[in-house]
Amino acid sequence: MTNSIIVTKNSNKYTADLFYKNSSFKCKVGYGGISNKKLEGDRITPFGTYKLLSVFYRQDKVGKINSLLPKFKILKNMAWSNDPKDLMYNKLVRTPRKFSYENLLRHDNAYDVVIVTSFNIKPTLPNKGSAIFIHCHNDSDYTEGCISLPKNKILSFLPSLDSSSKLIIR
Repeated sequence: MTNSIIVTKNSNKYTADLFYKNSSFKCKVGYGGISNKKLEGDRITPFGTYKLLSVFYRQDKVGKINSLLPKFKILKNMAWSNDPKDLMYNKLVRTPRKFSYENLLRHDNAYDVVIVTSFNIKPTLPNKGSAIFIHCHNDSDYTEGCISLPKNKILSFLPSLDSSSKLIIR
């Protein structure tokens, strides 16, 4: 657990305390707070332990990143399916497509660096909820269920994360 990111509830519904190694700071969580996730769109940040799978990043905004996790540059047609009717639900997809999705190439800074977790992957259950990412803060006071942090914080601990790293939300 020494290489785990631990997120714990605090008194503010929209924030939590994040601990990694010898650092701690506030992070933003879902509008529905931290709880048991029931379905797609409930804006809950789900309790649980999740593997860290890969990193997507905007090379034009952060340059080259250092990570032991598999890393992928975000390109113009990359998106994440959030449509339970899609056979590619909760997976990386290419646009355009007929099902609902979230673009990874955003105008704000939220997806300048994105760490993908194993939430609802292998198996992916329809309507259970799409991706729980660790991503950069934007102007919102909360997320749609992900964990968000200042970009510099993510970049500071990203080099030490690897395939044994976990996100623990409690």
